Amino acid sequence: MIRDPARLLLTTPDGDTRATLLGELARIGRAANSDVMIEDHSVSRRHALITRQEDGDHVLTDLGSANGTALNGESISLPVVLRDGDRIGIARYEFVFSGQAASADDGPAGDTLFNTADSTVNEERGHRRHNQAQIVGCGPRMLDVLGLVRQAAESNIPVLVTGETGTGKELVARAIHEGSSRASAVFVPINCSALPEALLESELFGHRRGAFTGAQQDRAGLFEAAKGGTVFLDEVGELPLAMQPKLLRFLQDGEVRRVGDVEPRHVDVRVISATNRDLKTEIEREAFREDLYFRLSTFTIELPSLRDRPEDIPLLAERLLRTQSELQKKRVRGVEPAALEALARYEWPGNVRELENELARAVAILHEGDRITLSTLSPRVAGGESSAPAASASPVGDDDSAERPAELRGAMVEFERKHIGEVLEEHGGNVSKAAKALGLSRGGLHKKLKELGLR
Repeated sequence: MIRDPARLLLTTPDGDTRATLLGELARIGRAANSDVMIEDHSVSRRHALITRQEDGDHVLTDLGSANGTALNGESISLPVVLRDGDRIGIARYEFVFSGQAASADDGPAGDTLFNTADSTVNEERGHRRHNQAQIVGCGPRMLDVLGLVRQAAESNIPVLVTGETGTGKELVARAIHEGSSRASAVFVPINCSALPEALLESELFGHRRGAFTGAQQDRAGLFEAAKGGTVFLDEVGELPLAMQPKLLRFLQDGEVRRVGDVEPRHVDVRVISATNRDLKTEIEREAFREDLYFRLSTFTIELPSLRDRPEDIPLLAERLLRTQSELQKKRVRGVEPAALEALARYEWPGNVRELENELARAVAILHEGDRITLSTLSPRVAGGESSAPAASASPVGDDDSAERPAELRGAMVEFERKHIGEVLEEHGGNVSKAAKALGLSRGGLHKKLKELGLR
């Protein structure tokens, strides 16, 4: 069955109205390769994405834009399903989504809508900064994760987030909290491995005055402090066995009993936990209670490692580089193709956190206005080395590992095509100026243009 295409109706700041049909995927942004291109500096190069799901729903996702994306006047941090008549706000522009069949006069899917290249609107003017719990990724693996995050935010059940160190488990927990009905209340992160075992119960549940040496006054625990909000139990696999039944009782009854107290106290709080351990293995080792595992894992979200989603590295690098440039108050003009290829080739045993640290280091050693080159990167990244164990490069049972090299090459070719096209556009099509900006010779750029089919 052929589905009728949905469409976006645009109202420009000048009051003009135009329409475009939507395909399976529509990228909205300032980049020249965008399906819906907005040549305005108040719009990020890769601003938002609309994807059509198998069930026919269209889902709007912000791609870590500087100013954020609004739906019906509210800034979004999670993917949202679009409905007929929804208003999408991007900088000074408003789109109206229509899921109804569009007329043949509306133009082809992905039609470029307008050109406001002379706009001088500041990216900050009239817009609040986007939500800090912004998960960046537009590849199929992360789109699946984002869909689960959205579903988890709509409920109040416990969530267990699993994944390697540095994959962004706390970011996912914050996104669930901020997308839920508890967003106006507090989010309390607790690192279970950082608290001394002797003080853990008091920290979590509180204590009465005189309950132990040093308890000078009554004190509420972190669960009570988070009343009405969300508690995030990071590294829950490190929780001592003696504490596990007490956490289980809280999850079952919603009540805490302060150390030294008799009466329980009811606390309305949601629990999201995370671990980089295999809790089923911990259960077999009798280091983790099976009944607690089933309570915590009512809804499980497994985060992929960065090496399993290389198609997201260009987008992540752009977002993290922008953040580091702002933090270090130094303008960096981007990443050269050779350096980006090295970033995509590296295994990233520390995942997104390691990528962020690598870019922070690069910004620190660059001068104002420089680009990140291959020589800017640390030797282990530039050389494509990895400290990760060989077994971790491909998880057991992952039957698509053979496809990753081709997937990675395809992602890099696509990025080079986009990046060189954008640099050419920035220099008005002048090959000599574009070659200089890219760090290539004029002949080298001509060769690249021919290879990439950009002539």
